[in-house]
Amino acid sequence: MSNKIVRSQIPKTLPDIQKFFGTNVEDIGSKFYNNYNQNSFSKQKDVYRNNNIDYKVHYHHNQTVLINTILKKYKPLPISLKQLTKYDDLSSNISDKKFKEKLLIESANFIRQQLVIRIALKIKEFQCLPFKISSNKHLFKVYKSYYSIFENFRKFPRLKTIEDNEKFLKNTQKILSDLNLVNLFNLIMGSLEISNLKFLPKKNLDTWINELLRARISRRLMIEEHISLSQRLSSTACEKEKPKDVNIAVLGDMFQLCDLKQNINDIAKNLSELMAKEYAEKGKKLPKVIIDGQQDLKLYFLPIHLRFMLNEILRNSFEATLNNDNNEDSTDITITVIKNEKSVILRISDHGGGLPLNTNKNTITSFGKPQEVAMSCLKALNILTRSTVDEIVANTSLETLQYDSNLTSKINKKLNIELKIKPESNVDNDKNFEKPLLKMLDRERRFKLGIGLALSKVYAEYWNGSLELHSLDGYGTDVVLTLGDVVYYGNKLCLDRV
Repeated sequence: MSNKIVRSQIPKTLPDIQKFFGTNVEDIGSKFYNNYNQNSFSKQKDVYRNNNIDYKVHYHHNQTVLINTILKKYKPLPISLKQLTKYDDLSSNISDKKFKEKLLIESANFIRQQLVIRIALKIKEFQCLPFKISSNKHLFKVYKSYYSIFENFRKFPRLKTIEDNEKFLKNTQKILSDLNLVNLFNLIMGSLEISNLKFLPKKNLDTWINELLRARISRRLMIEEHISLSQRLSSTACEKEKPKDVNIAVLGDMFQLCDLKQNINDIAKNLSELMAKEYAEKGKKLPKVIIDGQQDLKLYFLPIHLRFMLNEILRNSFEATLNNDNNEDSTDITITVIKNEKSVILRISDHGGGLPLNTNKNTITSFGKPQEVAMSCLKALNILTRSTVDEIVANTSLETLQYDSNLTSKINKKLNIELKIKPESNVDNDKNFEKPLLKMLDRERRFKLGIGLALSKVYAEYWNGSLELHSLDGYGTDVVLTLGDVVYYGNKLCLDRV
């Protein structure tokens, strides 16, 4: 029997399904959306002024622009850290101003093109998700944000002059402080909700969120390196600057030579102050952090990522130790530091009683959490998000925020967070690079995130490392944090991993 379709059997017109929805309904797609998840979409009007999508235009735009014009013609270029900073490295040894400006414009055009291609890939991934996942209110906000960023960079004309670069910088910095501000929170909240609804297996969920977050870090690194280069080349005093560290000259100003001992001590002091009052009333002795091994080790790293990972691991160790009722156990937390050619390894050991035997260790470092933990995490993330943007973003679209310098300055003023942890590093660079992480670092103790180790694992893996848990029930837990040496991996070509 033939499986060929006879041409005459193909209907010449599409079935009229509108009759099932009444004569007053113009947008069938909107009706489907509202019927499927009324709760999710009704709450987005405060954030997105035009919440209703024109599905016909959107579909046409996908085919003609996103797919045919971008994805079918271009592919993202894998780049290394040293390639990313090649313009910076060249500019340090060149005195010709016009040639420096040419390098700057080339850098901006490269960044612009790569951002368009990379964000287009992520948009397409969102569109390929099952509808019940992409219609989640938090993930839908991320999708809308990505599409707005895509359109912004795509429509920005090719740069030809140094004045064009100034406009490009202003536009890019607004996007960094506006649209991307809430995407990290929304991605995590969306992943927690779809995991609890069992829309996606935990393993698949973690793989997807991990890829999205790594791509996010990669895009921000590219942008921040160009901003740093522009600021240096535009400075009239750049020739008088003192010679830079040879490794920072190669890696870029985003990276600093971080003193591990100083970072650990500052974080331990901050956590002790945070927990002192509550546990002093219970008669508990605060843990003492002991650094073992290569105590005076320094490494080139992104300071905010290093502080975030150390803070989340130590925060868990502090709480486990203080909540352990076995008075015979030591309250010391020992951090053993060793280094080899490719990486730095830290083992954080506590005597906090360990994890129960029936605990799935993979759940600790997963974005898929049990319902009780997920609800606590969602509550904390909602409060953190509202505390930073609700007063400013209420009834205003994120698209509008991109171009409104007054609103942008209000956001920047609102997010002028003074951390208690202040190692000797470029803190201003940190604030520009990852404000949501700063907000999580500075959170009150009552805000239980539940995803601190999961996020730390993403950042560790981005830097060619890992995060592993080893626990003994009734005794304690070892967390092994491995961080790839950014100097060693500086020449490695990758898309979303250094």
